[in-house]
Amino acid sequence: MDVGLLRRNAGNSALSEYLSRGRSPFSDYYIYLVGKSPTIMKKTVLLVVALLSAALFTSCKSALPSRFDSFVSSVEKHCDSYSPDDWTKANERFEKLLQEYKDNRSAFNSEQKRRINSAIVRYSKEVAKSGIRDVKSTVEEILDQIPSLIDEAKSFINELGTELGITLSE
Repeated sequence: MDVGLLRRNAGNSALSEYLSRGRSPFSDYYIYLVGKSPTIMKKTVLLVVALLSAALFTSCKSALPSRFDSFVSSVEKHCDSYSPDDWTKANERFEKLLQEYKDNRSAFNSEQKRRINSAIVRYSKEVAKSGIRDVKSTVEEILDQIPSLIDEAKSFINELGTELGITLSE
């Protein structure tokens, strides 16, 4: 807004005076209210804080389905390269999201609940697949070691037989 234009066109001398000092007429009224009635100021501030808090809380709750989807999509995309520490962090984040859902379940409509429950199932599937991959790799390691374990057992038995004077055939 062009303050100079307002000054030139202001027919009211009081408005011209406020504008020439670089302040708005509302700032003096605000100062007047604060000076005359601190309780009005306190109530006004509390009302504004309460309204902002309510708006923020409502938007956080309504964003939970999107946060769940985003988190699970990220896990699905990167879980193949997760270390045990990555899984620990992911599980901690999942538990926080799940707790937030449990605490506010009644605030969600059926579509939001469906999206969140779908994300929970998708995450559980990834955790299960990761566990199966871990078991499979452990079994593969054991199977790879069996021939060397058999050779070591044969060697041990032959050495024991030699010390006892027994000849064992292969």
